[in-house]
Amino acid sequence: MILQISCKISYVKKVERNLNVSKQDLILLIEQKRGELIQVALKYGFTSSLAVRNSQELDRLLNEYNKISNTKVPTH
Repeated sequence: MILQISCKISYVKKVERNLNVSKQDLILLIEQKRGELIQVALKYGFTSSLAVRNSQELDRLLNEYNKISNTKVPTH
């Protein structure tokens, strides 16, 4: 469990630093963060500071995914 959390944190840090993270890794992070957000929101309320923080983290991951998905590969 600790290894999984630390791996997740390191991926999020890579995303925040704009380092190369694969699309598949981002999808997994997005799914995990979405699940966390749902759990937190149901437990503490949708407007709780913890839910808002999780929502902002999910937004950052989704924005990064969109940025990667919209990047065109140059043709030669």
